[in-house]
Amino acid sequence: MTRPRRPRRPRPSSSPPASSHLLGGQARIRLRGPGDVIVALPYHLGYQPEESLVLVCLDGPQISFVGRIDLPPDHVDPWVVVDELMPPVLRESPQRALVIAFERRRDQSEPLSSLVAGVLRDEDIEITDRLVVRDGRFWSKECTGTCCPPEGQPVPEHSQVPAVADYVLLGRHPAANRAALDELLRPEPGTADLLPSGLALARRHESASRGERSALGIDRTAELQKLRRSALTDWARLLDVRAADGGSDETWVAIAASLRDVHLRDLVIAWLCPGTLDLALLDPALVHLALAILPAPMSVDGVDGVDGVDGVDGVDALSWATAHAEVTERLMRLCRHTPLELSPAPLTVLANHAWWHGDGALSRIALERGLAIEPDYRLARLLERMVDLSIRPRGRVA
Repeated sequence: MTRPRRPRRPRPSSSPPASSHLLGGQARIRLRGPGDVIVALPYHLGYQPEESLVLVCLDGPQISFVGRIDLPPDHVDPWVVVDELMPPVLRESPQRALVIAFERRRDQSEPLSSLVAGVLRDEDIEITDRLVVRDGRFWSKECTGTCCPPEGQPVPEHSQVPAVADYVLLGRHPAANRAALDELLRPEPGTADLLPSGLALARRHESASRGERSALGIDRTAELQKLRRSALTDWARLLDVRAADGGSDETWVAIAASLRDVHLRDLVIAWLCPGTLDLALLDPALVHLALAILPAPMSVDGVDGVDGVDGVDGVDALSWATAHAEVTERLMRLCRHTPLELSPAPLTVLANHAWWHGDGALSRIALERGLAIEPDYRLARLLERMVDLSIRPRGRVA
């Protein structure tokens, strides 16, 4: 099948760099060549890609966008996959791109890989290289000389790639594959036993936050303040990476139940993802309480903290990224310790946090889990759409 060529756009003048950088949180990680990129991608994606095409977009020496998609079965027109993959890439308008295909059998990826390369060239996006990875070796499809051996080159050992140590220092440990990453969010045995008490507390949060009166007609304002103060105290322990989270099973369920108060849920997301939500839109009494209880959000390299709260002084990029990794692990732990019926809200909070930090794989997996339980959860549906369109979060630096 052929498609009409798109109008060409002016090509930016640039020369290919000798090395590139991935962003791990806000820490720059130097990659020396294609072998380093292949080894580093699982740390960036969160899992080892299998039977996938990965498109790495570059602006100058910086990797600005990474997109991954499954290789289609042989009977599927590769244009179907191109139509899904390319719109967010073209919105990024990169100067150059690196196309990397992970396949199990020879030439499995060639129809899609060559088609993607053609679309990129039609858009005047320079192809830095087009690689195929299979059975622990890689080949360049762009090489026309004799420098590349026909048997391919071995993928470097992780110990040979300095970037791996940088990622490990940042708390990045890729799962074996996407299914293994999904497994990290599976509820722990015994969480269902806490469902009755969790649902009862969730209903109290929900009804009090909606301003509903009690069965006796009593105003619940005081109860709402008490519930929120207790919930924010629990959230403070979770978010304070300088101390152990100290979460008992009951505490995890109480934190999850508190998210039935959608104003509190939105405040937590605003705290975790500065710039995504204006706190002026939230209940002033709730914001005042949060300012008094929650630890200050960290701010680094132009990422603003929450309005009215100073960032942590002297926080460098490494410390910031390490703290993000710890908060991510705690949010995943929260999801694992939450009964299924209460999990859509904490999964959506995790998805927002992961999305804001550029972890599209974890964000999407968390959303898939949450929407499988509650398909009409509105915030999850909204975020799913933004992830599908690869929209950058507000307040997030490139």
